[in-house]
Amino acid sequence: MIRGLYRMRLRLLALLCALALPSAARAEPVVAVSGVPRDLAQTRDWDRIFADLRANGVTAFFPTFQYVEQPEAKSLGFETEFVPPCKPVKLSASEALYRRVKAIDASLPVMMVHAPLVMDRPELQTRIGRKRYLDEGKAHGRFANMVGFDVYPIPQELAQTALPALDVAQAGPAETVRAYADWVARELPDKRRFMVLQGFSYADQYDPAVVAGMKGSPILDIVRPPTKAELRAMTDAAVAGGAEIVVFWGTSFIAKAESPAWGDILAVSKAVAPPR
Repeated sequence: MIRGLYRMRLRLLALLCALALPSAARAEPVVAVSGVPRDLAQTRDWDRIFADLRANGVTAFFPTFQYVEQPEAKSLGFETEFVPPCKPVKLSASEALYRRVKAIDASLPVMMVHAPLVMDRPELQTRIGRKRYLDEGKAHGRFANMVGFDVYPIPQELAQTALPALDVAQAGPAETVRAYADWVARELPDKRRFMVLQGFSYADQYDPAVVAGMKGSPILDIVRPPTKAELRAMTDAAVAGGAEIVVFWGTSFIAKAESPAWGDILAVSKAVAPPR
């Protein structure tokens, strides 16, 4: 059941505008989070929250406060409504948004993130389907300054993430992240790169009542957030693949700031992007 609900998550294309992107010469990546644990957000003490993030190497923030995604999205309501819905986007819409942003201020960077190949989607079961998907990603990528993928591969039994190739192949989390960063470098060599990494457990995306009804399900025994070692390996792989920004997605799904998962994200952020 949890896998079926998860597959309702169609994060095909999303276009984001970000402020204060790094210069190409920056030695370490910019680390961003998409929201903070629920109990922190509910304090609304943004000065303290942002100071704590900066002290742990996090210097970019995407204001997303969605605390469950399934069976319906629910939010704390603190975000600014600029984040577009995660659904298929026509090529003409990507072009229109890009040109609109540049008409407002040509210096504003447009970031585009694609979902990876997820092998339990029917349209990706054939070589033709996989080629079509990757070709569409490349076409949309023309209308962005930075292009990346969101890779949430843990556990692989649920994520079903494949490498960006016509033949079906899977690898470990870090190897998968690097493969997608390399794909952007190869297919869109004139674009800067970033990667969106898993900062949550899939079980956190579901309403607690739904999870409670799954007691006894074998999938609950393997669903977990990435370990600190996995977070560091994925981050290192992204940076080695040329990513200038690493975004940890799903951090708003974490219920409490004292959660080990949140502590691991902050520890890795501080290690790879030491506060200045």
